[in-house]
Amino acid sequence: MPSKMKPKRKAAPKPAPTAAPASPTAPSLELAPKAFFWEAQAENGARLFLLGSVHIGDGRQLVLDSRIEEDWAQAQELVVELDTSTLSPIDAVDATNRFGLLPRGTTLRSVVAPDTYKQVAKYMKARGYPMERIDRMRPWLVAQVVTQLEYTAAGLDAENGVDVVMMRRAAGKKGVVPLESLDEQAALFAGLPAPLQETMLVEILREAQALLAVTRATLTAWEQGDERTLTDLLFGNSNGDAALGEFYERVFYGRNRTMTDRIVALSADAKPRFIVVGTGHLIGPQGVPELLAQRGFRVERVGSARVLPGAEATPA
Repeated sequence: MPSKMKPKRKAAPKPAPTAAPASPTAPSLELAPKAFFWEAQAENGARLFLLGSVHIGDGRQLVLDSRIEEDWAQAQELVVELDTSTLSPIDAVDATNRFGLLPRGTTLRSVVAPDTYKQVAKYMKARGYPMERIDRMRPWLVAQVVTQLEYTAAGLDAENGVDVVMMRRAAGKKGVVPLESLDEQAALFAGLPAPLQETMLVEILREAQALLAVTRATLTAWEQGDERTLTDLLFGNSNGDAALGEFYERVFYGRNRTMTDRIVALSADAKPRFIVVGTGHLIGPQGVPELLAQRGFRVERVGSARVLPGAEATPA
């Protein structure tokens, strides 16, 4: 489940701050952006390597610099939010039925405002998506469908997301450990209050045309390690609204605390691990790196690490 879906997005990102030089002695004026990459060490010596992910991609090859690749080689396990490599279509359908569908006899028309329903019907007609498939969905799932339709039309695919690419690299070589289950992720969205679910849906519909521009800006900010812009894109509306505060608490901050608890528990055996979770879970004072530091880990964002330009193809 994409965790970065939120009720509102800024129309345009703020200007990015000037990045620091690649090294103190570099004579070139060219500035090297940072990657969203941290190294952490527990008191028992366990080493963790945390790479921020974007869960969608445009097909370009993911290329990581030598520092990140060296840490990847050391890691015995890959830790991700959700191990999609083990999920079957039956698992996905089952979770959708239990958490994404309204009770029998209840329809979308009966749980959202008439104008919201009209907007949904108009959008689905334009996209050629049958309303009979929508009518039993909860509003949060309809919002996900809208997002996915926009991504598909633009050639963006979760199979090109950073976490999925790293799971393909781990196949047969490293164990993959999930921090969450599909049920947990689906239940989280299903548990959002009905008015907030409808607000999410209305905003996604209203900003559908701008969604791709925001997504492209998010990908660019991630590639450049631009924390200021990415924070603005993901959390720009997090203050001053109780409903939005609940959204961020459930979708980001609460999950960050749970993920941190599980990472700390995993670290008890002192194995080195490479952790890939959404970048929104790593940045800011409530992000996982800061929470690990509060738990006694030595944590450093690696200034020399970066994501390199990739070719127009993602390897299998």
